[in-house]
Amino acid sequence: MSDYSRFEHFDAKGNRDITADLTGQVTVSADNDGVYTIKATAVGSDGNTYDLTYTGRLPFFDPTASYYVLRQIMEDRENETFKGGMGFYYGDILQTSKGGEMMVQLYSDDFNDENGMQYDETTMICLDLIGRPFPNGNPTLDPGTYSIKPYYEGVRGDAIAGREMTYMSQTMGIGCYLRDRSSSKYASSDPYAYAYLQSGDIVIEKTDKGFRISLENGVTTLGYKVSFVYEGGISPFLDYSEDDRGTAKSTIVDDVDLKLDDLPLARLYNGGVVNGYQTYLFDVGSRSGMDEQRKYGGDIIRFHFVNRPGTPVVDAGEYTVMEEPYETYYMPGKLAQTHWVGTPGGGTDISGTCYIHFEEGRFLVMDHYAWFREGNVKVAIDGTPGPGNYDKLTYTVDIDLTSDNNFYVRGSWTGPVTLMYDPDSLSAIGSVEADGSEAKLFAVGNGLYQVSDYLGSVEVYNMMGSLCGTFNAAQTIDLSAAAPGMYIFKMGKTTVKVIK
Repeated sequence: MSDYSRFEHFDAKGNRDITADLTGQVTVSADNDGVYTIKATAVGSDGNTYDLTYTGRLPFFDPTASYYVLRQIMEDRENETFKGGMGFYYGDILQTSKGGEMMVQLYSDDFNDENGMQYDETTMICLDLIGRPFPNGNPTLDPGTYSIKPYYEGVRGDAIAGREMTYMSQTMGIGCYLRDRSSSKYASSDPYAYAYLQSGDIVIEKTDKGFRISLENGVTTLGYKVSFVYEGGISPFLDYSEDDRGTAKSTIVDDVDLKLDDLPLARLYNGGVVNGYQTYLFDVGSRSGMDEQRKYGGDIIRFHFVNRPGTPVVDAGEYTVMEEPYETYYMPGKLAQTHWVGTPGGGTDISGTCYIHFEEGRFLVMDHYAWFREGNVKVAIDGTPGPGNYDKLTYTVDIDLTSDNNFYVRGSWTGPVTLMYDPDSLSAIGSVEADGSEAKLFAVGNGLYQVSDYLGSVEVYNMMGSLCGTFNAAQTIDLSAAAPGMYIFKMGKTTVKVIK
């Protein structure tokens, strides 16, 4: 290395007065924070020997990659101070964040609060945060820790790393970045310099002054440190979102932290066999007034579980909301989406997996509800399900769902479950090979039967050999009006005997 290295010294007037060739070895070391120490020895043209030492950061550039278009800040910027700031809310422009993107800009001195323009000889930091959505306007900052991540990884609760973007032939900094404006330090024609933050934690707290905002462990793309602590207001906070606020069916206007602990039990209903799979409606809280705790307000929630055929109760495991509409039950371990159902008298109600809130102080008056298209629910069972003890089990449900207007509904509940059906009626009656597939027949109670893994007609005979009816295998077979006795179901080449 010494053969290709050189030492030069310039006097106070900028004239080079000493040149030197390096002798011996050049040593390079680095600490855990990425600070390098370089040591070398040089013999100058003046005959003197110089011991050279450099300690600091060494930004590395990839010669095969494009350099930054905009001027970069090449130094640590720790303990920066800011005097005021403003915010901009843009809504769910990332489309995948389930939140609302907002930018907070803090300034080291005066700024134009009409448009956020930065004055000369000042520093501005831009914080690009993904918070909760504000479909009804009035955005604000939520307390929390926002970790800086690349834009393609950012989700709600994160901050977006800084980078450059070219739009209509103009390059600009976006994401989280620090920006200097100094015509004396840089150039009057181009007074800006940037530092793009690639990691760090932005911590936001509410205070009497407005907010306390700090950046911890901030590191730029060139490896320099950035940190600050700001206390004060964020004003104005401008709403630039263009979200379509009329498409969501949910009426909740904020995240829901479920309060279910006061409900002593849940109720489990047989949802029937749909597309060959057993379904259940699991109610924590009754919308018809069966829980005294909910007659005058509070949270209730229903889960629409899809289970294996013949399952007598809900299986333990993790259930995710299915991607397709509720009619498309295609595998166990899914939750049906929220959907409309008919009610006696020609009305409608919501069912499937759904949240309902009763207005406080009024008798069973629903004031908010949430429709779900995403999320999961974990089910744990204390006890071993089996004949005779299905009603003695304790269930725990951990809830992490997202409404269709992008608010979180989260919480948990633990307790016993009252079965609103006979679990022994849900076991499989038979399972044999038929026409190259495995046809199964299930009793769902009250003389109703379902067929799975078979497409075609089902013929039902009594013990005298008389044909009682021909049914479509995709539909529920209704023998509720038939006389008690033994019946034979013929599904292609498969026959199953049933005692009604």
